[in-house]
Amino acid sequence: MDRFLACKAERSIAGFRLSLGPVHLYEGDKRCTQPSICSTHGEWRNRVELCGKAFEKPMKVFTVMREPVARVWSMYNYQKAIAAETNGDELPPIDKMIFNCRHGIHGMAYNEWMCAQIMNHVTIQILAQSDNLPYNVTYNVTYIEQAKEVMSKLDAIMLMDDFETFADAFDKSNIFNDRQETTAFKEDCALEHANPTECNVCTEKPTAYQRKMIEESNQMDIQLYKHAKDMKTRFIK
Repeated sequence: MDRFLACKAERSIAGFRLSLGPVHLYEGDKRCTQPSICSTHGEWRNRVELCGKAFEKPMKVFTVMREPVARVWSMYNYQKAIAAETNGDELPPIDKMIFNCRHGIHGMAYNEWMCAQIMNHVTIQILAQSDNLPYNVTYNVTYIEQAKEVMSKLDAIMLMDDFETFADAFDKSNIFNDRQETTAFKEDCALEHANPTECNVCTEKPTAYQRKMIEESNQMDIQLYKHAKDMKTRFIK
């Protein structure tokens, strides 16, 4: 997604800042000294800290959401591959990890950060309007309503379920409606799979019990995802 946006930014003569945790990159048209587009995996409420003062009141905002169970399983396998490759560590089965996270128990190969990634991450960490919320809250109506309020103010919502039509949906959303793409490029910006996980210790799908544990610990994210499917600002193609 970030590569796609970087391509769009370059063609639209725009600076593009990526604020991805400890990684900060500047893409797009490098002649632009200030970014007019920012992509972050961080919290909406902390956008000024993540993207800069110019993004306190952005003109256009959109998000891309992934089906919660698939997101958690992908995240788990990605971290499992990294742990095995870098330290020779092995993460416990995800059902055991979730159980431990619920009870504040952390292992050598994972910590609170990892727990926060696999339990209602979008609701609590990304969209809720308060910092330092406990990650091991199974269900909280206040958090859900805060997240829905943020979603209601977005100009466009896109789902990874619609990955194959994302490029067309993005153009239809008019996120870049005030920027004309240059005609110097013959091919359209492509949306490709980044960071494919190669992992000899991973499995393709969770077991039925593991899926049940993921669902139980991501009820808020699942509700938000269902809500997003019915929003008028969801763009498909």
